Amino acid sequence: MRPASCWRRTRSSPPIRRASSSRRRSSSSSGRQFTPELWLRLGMKVLVTGGTGLLGARLVPRLAAAGHQVRVMTHSGRKVVGAGSITGDLLTGAGVAEAVAGAECVVHLASSPRAETQKVDVLGTQGLVEMARRASVPHLVYVSIVGVDRVPYAYYKAKLAAEKAVQAGAVPWTILRATQFFSYIDILLRDRAEVPVMVVPKGWRLQPVDSGEVAAKVMECVLTGARGMLPEFGGPEVTTSELLAQAWKAAHAVHRPLVALPFPGRVSRALGKGGATCPDNRFGRISWTQWMAGARG
Repeated sequence: MRPASCWRRTRSSPPIRRASSSRRRSSSSSGRQFTPELWLRLGMKVLVTGGTGLLGARLVPRLAAAGHQVRVMTHSGRKVVGAGSITGDLLTGAGVAEAVAGAECVVHLASSPRAETQKVDVLGTQGLVEMARRASVPHLVYVSIVGVDRVPYAYYKAKLAAEKAVQAGAVPWTILRATQFFSYIDILLRDRAEVPVMVVPKGWRLQPVDSGEVAAKVMECVLTGARGMLPEFGGPEVTTSELLAQAWKAAHAVHRPLVALPFPGRVSRALGKGGATCPDNRFGRISWTQWMAGARG
């Protein structure tokens, strides 16, 4: 697929209307005051890596609905509803240069926590940053995880190395760390419920957040331009792994016994000490109970 063709506006994207001076002075539905500088950024060409993941699936429709020209880089080039798509592989580097061509902002969400993490998350990020530099992309947004600098988990170490690759590059950057998503916790607990006894870690302190609320923050990052390292973004409640599981069981009428066991190792100890939380940054508004009842940001 030719890079230029990927930027055409999709049918789901509304036409861009130039805001009148009075409209520029008005607030958005969320109460945010839009300055003339922000309005000038509407209708940007935005490339999203990882656009089909838990966060990307919430971000891409928002960007398209706001009038941005969005394309998603996937290793298969599969079609994405509400956006253009282009084939690009962070593992091999194939197609990445073509994917970033013409982009006014790159939102980097792609990750590989289970396999080839070093090659995809670290080397792949380095390659993406370099291709963005060569294409004179003016802004790169990278979404990381709260605790990558405090929890000695191999995947977190790779995410931290990816952050450093973004910071060391020549492309103006924004990095946002978010806590774990409710949707990810839900996936894990559904998996645990497939066996006769649900076993969860004992004493892990967690602060999950709605991915839609994080997507709204990422979209703000796209609009406001490079801002460096942002404050960490956490959910409204710091709780434990046991309480999350108990609430999930009650919400889904699951009657399997629940057993919380202490997990050995440095990672478990760090999570028990709240290494993956940011108690002072409870920016999310939707609680775990509300999310399970259908609330979405």
